Amino acid sequence: MIPKGLFTQIGMVIISVAIIITYVKPAFSDIGEVQSQIEAYQKQNEQVEAVNQKLRTLVSRMDNTPTRDEERLYTYMPDSVDSIHIPRDLYLIVKQAGLLYRDVTYAKVQNYRVPTDPRTGQPLNMPKPHSFSLSVEGTYNQVKTFLTLLEQNNYPFEIHDLSIKRIDGGFLSADFEIMTYEYMSSEISS
Repeated sequence: MIPKGLFTQIGMVIISVAIIITYVKPAFSDIGEVQSQIEAYQKQNEQVEAVNQKLRTLVSRMDNTPTRDEERLYTYMPDSVDSIHIPRDLYLIVKQAGLLYRDVTYAKVQNYRVPTDPRTGQPLNMPKPHSFSLSVEGTYNQVKTFLTLLEQNNYPFEIHDLSIKRIDGGFLSADFEIMTYEYMSSEISS
């Protein structure tokens, strides 16, 4: 015959195993999930802190930028392109290079579409191009000087088309298509 104490011990072991299976094991699983979430949160928190630190550094650099540099940046990439100032500046560069100024005209950029973000469809804040056609005459060295001065100018001038022809007296006739940019999308009044 089996003593009563043995049934009690076997019953207690069965109840203990049942408690472990039904309560303790799920509690450990829940604790493991919580710990995984805490680790993920800590990693995300570290990434956010790194981004915030970089942002603080950039804001500090921006705040310490001299006013003159801010003015230069605004001149280099203005919010709008002035259809009078650009031709005037091109004229002054032509005269400084010693070239004979013929003509400058503003020509709207054909087929320009504001780029959009493929994910959202919202327009991107990209520089908008503006085209100016310039005609000058002079010597080879004067044209070279003009190109050097154009490169050293405050505006972001790009030469997109250049046609040079030899004319009488050893002089050259040069026709330029010059592009410049504005940061915001606004129309130029011609």
